[in-house]
Amino acid sequence: FDPLVRSAVRFARGDPFKVAMATATVAALVSLDGDGATTAIVTIGAFLPIYRKLGMNPLILGVLLGSANSIVNMMPWGGPMARASSSLNVPMLDIFIPLIPTMVAGLAATFAIAAVLGSMERKRLGVVALETDASDSLFEREPGVERPKLFWINLALTLSLVACAIAGLAPLPLVFMIGLAIATLINYPNIATQHDRISAHAANALPIVLLIFAAGVFTGILSGTGMVDAMGQA
Repeated sequence: FDPLVRSAVRFARGDPFKVAMATATVAALVSLDGDGATTAIVTIGAFLPIYRKLGMNPLILGVLLGSANSIVNMMPWGGPMARASSSLNVPMLDIFIPLIPTMVAGLAATFAIAAVLGSMERKRLGVVALETDASDSLFEREPGVERPKLFWINLALTLSLVACAIAGLAPLPLVFMIGLAIATLINYPNIATQHDRISAHAANALPIVLLIFAAGVFTGILSGTGMVDAMGQA
């Protein structure tokens, strides 16, 4: 997300209207990874200093972040969709496809809100000659991990995976497993490095897996014992 954030920050400069629009854009695009925590860290880390320098209301940042994330997080690989699918025992795409028009309308509304709030702040504060200094990286990384020369290859691979997932060309687990294998081979051809990178991210992946299993077990107990029917009748 570093190139995205750097471009958005350079675009925003000292114009509150552009800052609001850039905030909504970054929040929406970063939300594509399906992790709300990552979206908050990236968006707040990039824009909160700008809001403070310009004197903009930081609640605008929270509104735009929450609005964009709550919509885009309904992607098939997001946590809410995974929990809904496992609870209802329905394929994710059967739930997701009918939601696409709603998501498009929601994103349009988010950018409309950003435009209105940004215009209000521009009238209140004016355009400030602000030189924003985007850092080289938002996160501390181990030396030698980044692959800036492979940015376009990784972007093409990511967009292809998203297209395959949305189009339903293959089951989601298969799409992402194949994508992970390809990305790992392209970026880290050394097996020892592959092991290190997978180990570094395993701590974030395992809780999601446990959460999905727990949701399935909990729903199974409620349904199998008749508790769901009893609660509905009560």
